[in-house]
Amino acid sequence: MKYIILAVILAVVSVSLAQSNQQPQSQSSQLLVAVKMDYSKPQNIEIVMARANAGDAYYQGLLALYYYRGYLVKEDKALAEKWAKLSADKGHPFGLYCFGAIYVKQSDISEKYFKQSIDGMTSLARAGDAEAQYNLGACYANGAGITKDLTRAMEWLQKAVEQGLAGAQFKLGLCYYKGEGIAKDLTKAVELYRKAAEQGHAEAQERLKELNAAK
Repeated sequence: MKYIILAVILAVVSVSLAQSNQQPQSQSSQLLVAVKMDYSKPQNIEIVMARANAGDAYYQGLLALYYYRGYLVKEDKALAEKWAKLSADKGHPFGLYCFGAIYVKQSDISEKYFKQSIDGMTSLARAGDAEAQYNLGACYANGAGITKDLTRAMEWLQKAVEQGLAGAQFKLGLCYYKGEGIAKDLTKAVELYRKAAEQGHAEAQERLKELNAAK
């Protein structure tokens, strides 16, 4: 399976108060603009690591994403957290997004960062990135860094499901099973569990075992 295609071009707006009467823009308004980049294209991981170690916030966020996804390096959630936090602590929008996306389920950790990164996540989701769509759906579902909105949560989860993201399939299946934000439908729930399980999603596989045992 191909790696999810993703690239992020950071658009930082510089505001000069001496030349205008506008107020400086907040970090949350420094939108991340998503474009497509082929993850199969060779990358120089040594350069990425060197720039991250030198303190470049963008490359720290990028390295965090690599460790999180297991791209060019061995998957390592602890190192993903380390580099994402270093970038996020500098207030870098990409770092904020990465840290929030990686720890979307840990509201006690992500809340500080999500309020500043939600615009970037939305930009990525609108550009078609499946993981961003899933994470944004989870944000709306959990009220993490954004007002809770189950209708929007279902819309973004569905978009991620349509792209075949296992985590989103399981999450939406769970919503159908519980009737949260959407009409309860056990048939659709099982169908989504099965799709996620076929991709190796452990929770979906366990859920199917439990349902089969209960028959």
